[in-house]
Amino acid sequence: MPVADVLGIVGSAIDTVKKLREVEAKIANAELRNLIGDLNMALADLKIEIADLKDENTRLKVELKQEKERAIQSGQLVAKGALLYFKEPPPDKPVGPYCPNCKGNAGKLMLLEDQRTSGLGGFGDFHCPACDAWFKSSP
Repeated sequence: MPVADVLGIVGSAIDTVKKLREVEAKIANAELRNLIGDLNMALADLKIEIADLKDENTRLKVELKQEKERAIQSGQLVAKGALLYFKEPPPDKPVGPYCPNCKGNAGKLMLLEDQRTSGLGGFGDFHCPACDAWFKSSP
């Protein structure tokens, strides 16, 4: 059942409780008044729970989208020596090189910094700013 339908049902129930409150004002029965109050509280709790479920649903949709993107990226990455490159990069990503450590350990796609002209060639040709690893160029 869509969330909008559930919210509609809850809204109708709240309207019914309001009508009961109007009737309640005319009745001196304390037990009936307590039951109506309990029903009103339960409906308020239900609205809060529905809002929480909507938030969780949105979060899970975002996570699913990110996981799908990671899976697509993994299928498009190829190893050249120790470095990773895209066969065909997505529009928002350079071809590479990317850090194999970050991709393997954390699932992150981290672009390596080219250090070939920095004078730090003793460490390697490419540096990962995330895991601080150094890599030599592929032969």
